[in-house]
Amino acid sequence: MIQKWLHVGGRFSKRDAEIYRTWARDCPSECIIVEVGVARGRSLSCLMSELDIQGKDRVLVYGVDCWNWPELFPVAAANLAPWGRRTRLIHCESVIASRLFQAGGVWGVFIDANHDYDAFKEDIEVWSPKATHRLGGHDYSATFPGVVRAVDEYASVPVIRGDTWDVDLRRADGSRRSGGGLECSQAE
Repeated sequence: MIQKWLHVGGRFSKRDAEIYRTWARDCPSECIIVEVGVARGRSLSCLMSELDIQGKDRVLVYGVDCWNWPELFPVAAANLAPWGRRTRLIHCESVIASRLFQAGGVWGVFIDANHDYDAFKEDIEVWSPKATHRLGGHDYSATFPGVVRAVDEYASVPVIRGDTWDVDLRRADGSRRSGGGLECSQAE
């Protein structure tokens, strides 16, 4: 299953994959990670491949998407089938799905859903309290100014790798940061 994600359609690049390589390395062997905006499952397949490389087969990963293009849901399900119950798809709007998770109940949340400024900002607002360690996402680029604006308002200096952004939510003492204006970990 290693590198299986490269055969799944989508725009998530090898450079973008560095975020999930880092998350797979840094997350504990048992935790929950959520990806908001799954489409065909390319980036989620990347995360699962990276977790496999790290030997972390007890990490539970939820994929949230409203699948406005209904034909993509079965494609995503098929692409994620090799990981069985380790991946669970939630077919609903992001804000509604966020209510299924307790504050502080998720290790990391990756946002790649609606790229409109207001929607992306709302996703950051509803999902950031759920995450204890990492908040990140895709399409931090001039092509998606709403994403860039929402991320920049939330985090003072996000780590950028390819078109992905990553925020370490922990303070130096290990406690969780709160609110916007977060300082972020340095790129490797």
